[in-house]
Amino acid sequence: MTNFDATQAHDKFFDLLKDVTERNEIAKIVGKTGNAIIMSEDEYNSISETLYLMGIPGMWKSIIEGINTPISECVEINEI
Repeated sequence: MTNFDATQAHDKFFDLLKDVTERNEIAKIVGKTGNAIIMSEDEYNSISETLYLMGIPGMWKSIIEGINTPISECVEINEI
């Protein structure tokens, strides 16, 4: 994570935006009244989806079981 004060973030905004979106970097902007985080929409969506899935009871166990299941034991499901 890269840290910027508000003036630096303002002066380098377009470079900051490029780094955040193209490299999925997270930038922390430090201000007098508090701090803020800038991240790409893709990164935000990924974090949001992970938090959502981890909030479902039993989901973590199910994901681990799926990861540990050999492909030869998997069954293809053709749902439309």
